[in-house]
Amino acid sequence: MAKTTKKTFAQDELDPSQMKIRVTAPLGARRRAGLSFTDVPRDLTLADLGEDMETAQATLKLLSGDPQLSVAPVIEEGSIEPAQEGAPQE
Repeated sequence: MAKTTKKTFAQDELDPSQMKIRVTAPLGARRRAGLSFTDVPRDLTLADLGEDMETAQATLKLLSGDPQLSVAPVIEEGSIEPAQEGAPQE
């Protein structure tokens, strides 16, 4: 089993290249980290934010820290299974 660190991910976790965020600039056009945003939602993957994980995380931090941008995770329908109440635990 591979050791999980900041730079590697366990196989049963979400693939970081498939994780998406939705960014909008509700107050008007905005540029940040070399990317343009408007009031139209723009979906980005971590791969869109940088060539490696460190760059992508730094870009995500910049976008999230900008008070003129709205940044939210995109959860694809069916990508997360709801917990079943009363299901037997193993």
